[in-house]
Amino acid sequence: MLLHKLQSPRQSKTLVVVFSQARIPAGKFGLERLFAKTQHACLFVNHAGSLWYLGVDDELDQRIDAAVEAFAPERLIYYGASMGAYGALKTGLRRRDGEIFAFGPEFELGAPGTQSRDTVGPKPEVPDYLPDGLASDLAYPVHLFFGLYDWIDAKGYQTLKPLKERSNINLYGLKSPHASHDHLYTINVVRQITKRFDRDIPLTINNKNISYTMNCREIELFIDLGEAVASELSLSGKLNSECEEMLFVTHPGYALLGAEVLSRRGETKRAVSLLRRWENQLSTDPVLASTPKRWRKRFPLERVRIELAAGELETARTSLSEMAARYPICEHMLSLSRELGMSLEAYTMD
Repeated sequence: MLLHKLQSPRQSKTLVVVFSQARIPAGKFGLERLFAKTQHACLFVNHAGSLWYLGVDDELDQRIDAAVEAFAPERLIYYGASMGAYGALKTGLRRRDGEIFAFGPEFELGAPGTQSRDTVGPKPEVPDYLPDGLASDLAYPVHLFFGLYDWIDAKGYQTLKPLKERSNINLYGLKSPHASHDHLYTINVVRQITKRFDRDIPLTINNKNISYTMNCREIELFIDLGEAVASELSLSGKLNSECEEMLFVTHPGYALLGAEVLSRRGETKRAVSLLRRWENQLSTDPVLASTPKRWRKRFPLERVRIELAAGELETARTSLSEMAARYPICEHMLSLSRELGMSLEAYTMD
């Protein structure tokens, strides 16, 4: 079901079509608070059930056309993050009547390791608007943001890298996980961008020291390891090269995958040590400390899981207690506490 909500403009001739991200319940709209005090007109849309805006092109067109008729904007912008990025990019490339801001779009819906797999199933049939649509002539700018600490985002970035020099393609690699929009919001980049949509984005990002690049070999290793872990392929031979070992200490997303591989190989101490190293760095490095808490939380969470799987129950209990003292309790932590036979009632719930 495609839900929508209109918000009238104040002193702007811009209409922003804001696509909700996944897991936004019916009656709510993603990024609504971000645009609550904006000067722009807004059309908020949400594909309830997290169905990635598949099969709703006609409905979207009706809603967009009605908003255009109601507000007569001089400028149209398609905007979204994650699932919303896919919707914004797909719709903007299909209609070709406005600028696009997409944060972490997927290009292979339903592939192993993707956010979309749980709700749309393995590789659904979808119209091929992207990335082929980005290779054609574009009348309006397209801004694509990818968190290069996430291997799915890194794969999208790598796919589009050959198009980087094309007119109206603006590609940004970031020191962020998949939730790059949340990260950019935290460090006050998003509000600068959305205020008038006239900000010099490369300058804004560089001023925050969040721009990031990986060489071809590094990004290939990252994607290769991510695909192997997500598809549960054989991991024999992985993590043997000097380059991969170097990525352990320079790239937190690679370290998360590496810890999983080491754990599967029975190298528990090495895996735990690697995660602890990054937990410390995530709390002391200014850029990393501003990444979304739910992503930083993954490092101690994975450490507890690894200790539990290795039968180190007392160590795992201590680790989970330390984690509960630092982070709000979530379902993942409660599940681990039940497996470990301990209570987290004394700590704050998420």
